Amino acid sequence: MFKFLPTKEIRNFSAKDFIGKFFEIDLREISEDKKLQWVIVRGDVGGCGWVPFQGKKDAKIKRQVQDAYIMEHQNGGRSDHDHYDSYKAYFNDEKKEIVKEFWKRGLMGRLSRSGGDPDEISLILVFKDFKIENNLYEYHAPEEWYSEMHQDNPKFKFKRGFYETAEEAIKFFADKPNDDLFGERYFPVVVFPKKIKCNVRDIVYFAKGYSKPIIVDDRIIYGTRCKPSEYQSVIQQTYDSGGKVAKAMQWDWDE
Repeated sequence: MFKFLPTKEIRNFSAKDFIGKFFEIDLREISEDKKLQWVIVRGDVGGCGWVPFQGKKDAKIKRQVQDAYIMEHQNGGRSDHDHYDSYKAYFNDEKKEIVKEFWKRGLMGRLSRSGGDPDEISLILVFKDFKIENNLYEYHAPEEWYSEMHQDNPKFKFKRGFYETAEEAIKFFADKPNDDLFGERYFPVVVFPKKIKCNVRDIVYFAKGYSKPIIVDDRIIYGTRCKPSEYQSVIQQTYDSGGKVAKAMQWDWDE
C-alpha cells in the first residue's frame, strides 16, 4: 500500500528529546585565524561545521545538549527565524499555505524569497561552548500537501492517454531530448495504479530527479528527470510493474 512520506516516526519527531543527551564530537582542523574549529557531532542526527572552539586536533570530546530546536532550512538565508519544538509544530496549518505557494511558484518563488526552504527543516543542537546545525534531509514537508495542490490540475486527467507499450514510450522520448543546465535530459511522466503492490519509489529513484508523488483519483503520478542512460530503464520498469507513461507529455519542473 502506498504511503506518503515522511514516516510516522519522523512526523512525531521532537527536538526537545535531545536536551540533556551526550554526544561524541570529533575535533578536526582549526581555521587559519585560530578562531574556529571544524567539528563533527556523531549520531543519527548529529551535524558538522565551523564553531568558535579550540581543542586538540583529532581529539574526541563529549558534550551535553543544553537546548535543541527546529528551524527553517537555511538556503541563502532564512525567511523564518522562529524556533520550533517539533516537526508538527513547524509544519502547521500556516506553514502549509506557505509551502504550497513556494512549490507553486517554482524557481521564481525561490528567487523572490529572502532565503530559506520552507519545505525543509534543520535541527540545531546547542552545547555549552557552541551550537551545530544539521539539515534533516528526510524530514521534509508532508508529501500529501503536494498531492492536494494538484487535485484540480487538468493535465492530470490525461486526456491524451498513455503509451500502450514501453517500446512506444521509449521511441517517443528518444526523439525528444531536452537540454538543461546539466546536459541532455528526458522528462517522462510515469503513472501507476494506486493499488499497485510494488514499491514505485524504487522505480523513480533510478531517475536523476523526480517529483513528489501526486495521487489523483486511483493513480499515483511522478514526474521524472532522466539522464540519457536512465530514461529507458525507468520507462521499462514502469511498464513491467503495471504502470504506464503519459502520452505526449513531459514534466514541467516549474509547476
